[in-house]
Amino acid sequence: MQLDKIRVEEKNLFYQTYVNTPSKLASFFDYGVTDEELKRRAGDLKNREYNREDLADHIKSFMGKYHLTQMFNSLWKN
Repeated sequence: MQLDKIRVEEKNLFYQTYVNTPSKLASFFDYGVTDEELKRRAGDLKNREYNREDLADHIKSFMGKYHLTQMFNSLWKN
């Protein structure tokens, strides 16, 4: 399998609409794209209770099937 990096904003009409005219898609999301809304979302996620270790293990396992773990780790080292 080959993985290519792409700039989502260049390729995805949905993303472009979400960022440039969020009012068109607002009914599909609980949060907007403003800094204030994203901070509120981050706060909500931080305070949500769930087993983070099990979730992280599950995501790593899924990513490992597609050899994404090494790629992900290399992206975060830079």
